[in-house]
Amino acid sequence: MLRQEVLLNAKKQLLELQILQKRKKLEEKRVEQAKRVYDQIQRFFAVDPANQALNKSKVAWLQQQFELDQLDIQVNNTLMELQKLNGGNPIQADQIIFVSDNEVAEMQMLWADKLSADAKVKMLSARESVTEQGVKLKKNKLLPDLTSGYNYQGVNSSNYSGF
Repeated sequence: MLRQEVLLNAKKQLLELQILQKRKKLEEKRVEQAKRVYDQIQRFFAVDPANQALNKSKVAWLQQQFELDQLDIQVNNTLMELQKLNGGNPIQADQIIFVSDNEVAEMQMLWADKLSADAKVKMLSARESVTEQGVKLKKNKLLPDLTSGYNYQGVNSSNYSGF
């Protein structure tokens, strides 16, 4: 049970790391946009020094940088938790590959995969087919060989025809 708890905790940490990395990309994009706005307003400020928008844009840019720094700290904390779960071996963020398709397969498909991979099920299906063939053979032995129709028989140069 302890192993399952560790694996569950590791999976939870990896999912959190994936979410944090996506948020980090978004925040980096927002920092770039805030920097561009700040630069544009700074150019306008050179023309009109009474503009208060420069301070507002600088504060917005600094807030975005702060958010990005906070995300970096959370990513590092998550990586340290994963390192603890990995027995102290360091884990690089670029080593982790996330599968983007999180769709769950249909129950019928999962069940068919499970049945096709299970050795006991394969053995039982083979026994079933052997048993079915044995039953067919016994039925054929029990039934008399009746043929109806037009027969032609020939014995010692005497030929008989009929039903």
